[in-house]
Amino acid sequence: ALVVGGGYIGLETAEQLRRRGCRVTLVEQLPQLMQALDGEMAELVRRALVAGGIEVRLNESLVAIREEAGKPVAETSLGKRIPFELGILALGVRPNVELARQAGLRLGVGGAIAVDREQRTSDEAVYAAGDNSEAIQLVTGTPVNLPLAGPANKMGRVAGNNAALDLAGARSDDPRRLRFRGVLGTSVVRTFGTIAAVTGLTERTALQSGVPFEVSYLWGKTHADYYPGAESILLKLLFDPVTGRLLGGQAVGGKGTEKRIDVLATAVAANRTVEDLSDLDLCYAPPVGSAKDVVVTAGFLAVNQLRSVMPAWSPGRLLDEMAKNGDSLCVVDVRTPREFASGAVPGAMNLPLDQFRDRKGELPSGRRIAVYCQGGYRSYLAQRMLLNSGRAEVYNVLGGYQLIQIVEEVRKREQRADSPSERMS
Repeated sequence: ALVVGGGYIGLETAEQLRRRGCRVTLVEQLPQLMQALDGEMAELVRRALVAGGIEVRLNESLVAIREEAGKPVAETSLGKRIPFELGILALGVRPNVELARQAGLRLGVGGAIAVDREQRTSDEAVYAAGDNSEAIQLVTGTPVNLPLAGPANKMGRVAGNNAALDLAGARSDDPRRLRFRGVLGTSVVRTFGTIAAVTGLTERTALQSGVPFEVSYLWGKTHADYYPGAESILLKLLFDPVTGRLLGGQAVGGKGTEKRIDVLATAVAANRTVEDLSDLDLCYAPPVGSAKDVVVTAGFLAVNQLRSVMPAWSPGRLLDEMAKNGDSLCVVDVRTPREFASGAVPGAMNLPLDQFRDRKGELPSGRRIAVYCQGGYRSYLAQRMLLNSGRAEVYNVLGGYQLIQIVEEVRKREQRADSPSERMS
């Protein structure tokens, strides 16, 4: 089976075809799957597909489908020939607005039908709703077209209700009239037991919208880790660097990951802050959650960043600083010697946490210090030791070495996509 397109439909069909016993190749022309996610989060989805037995080909597009010996063969931009017996083209959607165009209705973002909060078009006698219509993005306040089932259903309810009131002769200020507030793009996909979900702004959409943001990462568990079956979750938050207002969230992990994004979607829609996350009273029992749920702990983490209790760098910021200002930076790995020997950031100094208090004097003076461990917690403890001893400019690298490796791999793939040879292909 050949699946072309790495969005929701492409991923879901690829998984099910594989479960039915097909040998599946998935081709995506962009350097990552799931454009709704940031690259490092989408990389975890790619790894889940590969672990499930699917061949994933990124930075590669479908050029032609030819017949050879009576069978179809796909040709890609990199010259790859892929014989197949079943093909799925999951290449995205465009709003179907031909009728609206013929009727002279105003079109908005991306060619979708422009509507007000009551789903009325530029013709007051015509309502529109669903994937063909635009809506307000709740964080930015700008119109967008997000073809998702949840918003489409709510938009349809508003349009139907208000059109019926019009037919009944109701006034424009009738209290029964409904208004659609807007969308966050909250969505989820599952691939072989790995769940990826998102709400609100991602780094990509925040940069495109010109919205200032700070990033936080946290590795957590789906429930209490001493109870059997706990799975990993990587949770990413975007928040306002001044007010702490939550702007968006992404999560990839095991069962229950999507429920954390539902919590974040509620918080974003209500204009809550990361401090509000740290105060949430969420349900807890060892089989289903933790006493400090990953959402609450992510709130703790972001609050510490806001208050400069924990000055932090993302893995991307670390890589940028190493490339630009490596001579003024000391990178410290506080994992065990065995962990360090299995792979580390080039040039990093290994000071294991259990020796750190006695050996921190070995660190060079007058240089900025970036501390990392495997996930981010041990490096936080080492950072506190340094800050409490009077050292300045000490940064905890969020997500640790496992996330640094992921970001490095994603960046290399993006660089290949930007190379002249790839663009020519």
